[in-house]
Amino acid sequence: MVPSVNNLLLRLRFRQKGILLVALPLVFEILFVVLLSDSYGEAQRESLLADHGRRILTVTDAVTTNLFAIGASLFLGTQFGPQVIESRYDALQTSLEGLVNSLVEETHNYPDESKFVTQIVASSNVLFQRASGIKQLLADPLQSISQIEIRRSRKATSKSLHAVANALDGLVEYEQSMSGPRLLQARKSRENLHSILYGGVALNVLMSVWLALVFSKQITSRLRVVSRNAILLSKKETLKEVVPGQDELSDLDKLMHKLSDIMIETSRRERALIDNTIDVICALSPELMVLTANAAVLRQWGWEEAVLKGTLVSDIVLAEHRQRLCQEFESCRTGSSAVSFDCSLVRKDGSVLESRWSVLWSQKDNSFFCIVRDIGAEKETERLRQKFFSMITHDLRSPLTNIQTFMQLLTSGQYGTLQEKGKEKAGQLQESLDFLVDLTSDLLDIGKLEAGQLNLLIETFLAETLIDESCTIVESLATAKSIRLNVSTEDNCRISGDFLRLKQVLANLLSNAIKFSPAGATVGVDIQSASGSTRISVKDEGPGIPEAAVNRVFDMYAQADNQAESSVKGFGVGLSIVKTIVEAHGGEVGVISAPGSGSEFWLKLPNPTPHASAQTPAVQ
Repeated sequence: MVPSVNNLLLRLRFRQKGILLVALPLVFEILFVVLLSDSYGEAQRESLLADHGRRILTVTDAVTTNLFAIGASLFLGTQFGPQVIESRYDALQTSLEGLVNSLVEETHNYPDESKFVTQIVASSNVLFQRASGIKQLLADPLQSISQIEIRRSRKATSKSLHAVANALDGLVEYEQSMSGPRLLQARKSRENLHSILYGGVALNVLMSVWLALVFSKQITSRLRVVSRNAILLSKKETLKEVVPGQDELSDLDKLMHKLSDIMIETSRRERALIDNTIDVICALSPELMVLTANAAVLRQWGWEEAVLKGTLVSDIVLAEHRQRLCQEFESCRTGSSAVSFDCSLVRKDGSVLESRWSVLWSQKDNSFFCIVRDIGAEKETERLRQKFFSMITHDLRSPLTNIQTFMQLLTSGQYGTLQEKGKEKAGQLQESLDFLVDLTSDLLDIGKLEAGQLNLLIETFLAETLIDESCTIVESLATAKSIRLNVSTEDNCRISGDFLRLKQVLANLLSNAIKFSPAGATVGVDIQSASGSTRISVKDEGPGIPEAAVNRVFDMYAQADNQAESSVKGFGVGLSIVKTIVEAHGGEVGVISAPGSGSEFWLKLPNPTPHASAQTPAVQ
């Protein structure tokens, strides 16, 4: 039975189980009340029958007493005169008639008793008639009735009395014969009532306990399975147990199994992705002990993960880098952001690995999470690039400068007068040489900026002086295109920075403005000093920059489309240098432009501080 009940409960939803838990005790209570009411009614009927028998016996005793009294009164009346009858008989007759009527009313629904009462009523009526006859005889004033006639009437009355008495005896005997079974039946009814009452209460308690045990066992056992599965789910382990049934717990368990499968598959993919990445990904304890690492640690460092676990990272770092390594990790833990630094490791075979560490501290996991990249190839590429820039400096720029000087002397007539055709070709060659010299200068600057070899000599100077010298540099270029330089400055406006580098920035912006402005146009230079910063802007009347290209004009080797299609030569490195120098000063740079409306390049520099340092470290 219990397995079938469990199977039924497993198929029910919680709402249905709740209805069942309420309905079963309710149905039992209704049945119990009905049965109890029936038993109580039976006991009540038996009790009424017993009371009815007792009332019948009580009335019959009273009738018997009255009969004897009536008989005595009639006898005394015949002996001592009618005054005796007149004084007692009427009251006794009235009482007897009332008692007989009581018997009639009490037994009218009981056929077995009614037949005795009918005899009593008939005999009583005969008795009353004969008693009335005696009374009339005795009341005759002529006294003409003989004693024989009186005795005859008295004898007839006596028979009537006996008839009533016999009927009463029959009723009494019947009631006495029925009183015992009625009392016994009433007692049994009361006992049955008590048994039903106690048994119903006991069964109600037992059923409540049984339902509570069945429901609690059926729910708690499955809840334990759900709890165990939840623990396994939190550990990302496979769920083995399944909660049976079709209720909400089963649905929750199915969802947990589905989620577990998704998490395990996601974890597998993440692990595969981590293991197949080129970089080493590892987790370190606060003491810098390796907790876990991906498969790349074997490919890059030569160590197996199982061997490396529990090893201090400082033990596999070059001795001269250990102190910096510890400082960077401590800075990461006390700070709120990730750190990145370079250091050299010693592989298992003893070779040195140049690496770049990106470290993030997790307060929640109390661990460092690190990504370690092999930058040996990058370092080699950087060395080759520096070698290339060095070659440009020594092997390319110097000859180009010499050729440029020779062409200047040649065009000036130092080596004789050239014909018009020769002057035209010499001028074209001079422009090409100027372009190459500027390009090599820009490439050298980029190399210095990217290698961190550009030093800034910070000093405070007038903005007007910076603008004047920058305009002087591009004056010949502006004169050649009949472009007017319109400068607007504030009096005594001071700027703090590297004068030569900022002059290079403004010269670059002015040169671009002149190059891309039509002949006869105006290039404006405006300086505005506000709270905390100074804004310098260069505005031209050129073709403008398309909206799609505005956000990338400061990128390396980037040029706007309409500029690339123009006759102006360039590789798009000048604005990148401008941005790098301005940001090295703690400033910002930007452009406002639209096709056909010209361009306005602006830069903001922090105002001088009272205690500005004389020189900053190299730009990184």
